[in-house]
Amino acid sequence: MYAAAGYAVLMCNPRGSAGYGREHGLAIKGRFGTDDMADVLAFLDGALAKFPALDAAGWASWAARTADT
Repeated sequence: MYAAAGYAVLMCNPRGSAGYGREHGLAIKGRFGTDDMADVLAFLDGALAKFPALDAAGWASWAARTADT
């Protein structure tokens, strides 16, 4: 839907997300907002370096983090 409207859609799979199984999901147990946040920021830095015209906006649980940076 967003891509069809002309938006760039980027998806990150940071440590602690459900995309790579139980061990990956447990990687941040008790440390939410640490390693996972570093992964998201590194992802965004890389995307913005490659595509400088991008503007970052958060979604779902990452919306608060995007607003905090």
